[in-house]
Amino acid sequence: MQIIEILKKRNLISNSLIKSIVGFMAKWDVDAYRAVVETHIIEESRLADILSDEFKLTRVARLRSRPVDLKALEFLSYASAVATDILPYAIDQDGRLQVAIADPSRSECIKKLEERYGRPLVLHVAERSEIQSSIQRHYPLSMQLPNTISSSMENGCDSTT
Repeated sequence: MQIIEILKKRNLISNSLIKSIVGFMAKWDVDAYRAVVETHIIEESRLADILSDEFKLTRVARLRSRPVDLKALEFLSYASAVATDILPYAIDQDGRLQVAIADPSRSECIKKLEERYGRPLVLHVAERSEIQSSIQRHYPLSMQLPNTISSSMENGCDSTT
């Protein structure tokens, strides 16, 4: 719901659109991010720009064409990455995990990944479609299969492999 509050504060959605978003969320059991994007109320690229501005995070464009460090992928299972729209894609020179996220308001998921990594993360905002495409492109099949089998037991924010 934080996304709805952000959009309302910026005068980008009306009360009737909020009702539509909330109704869509309830009917299809999706979060506010997906409801806003899937109903085309705000374009996905524009929403990423808004969220990067709101959370004071760097906006990452064309994530799918960036190289991804396989060591970074080890900190989040394939199933969790797909479920949460989060991609750990690099470890910088200072040992910080670089993470692309579609919805930075998902603080619980961020906290779980940070706990697993053991130090603060460097978050970047990317479009959900770019994250999903990059996940499919970069997670090796060997990392996908074991997690696909156990994904029915896994919470979307669970970061176990």
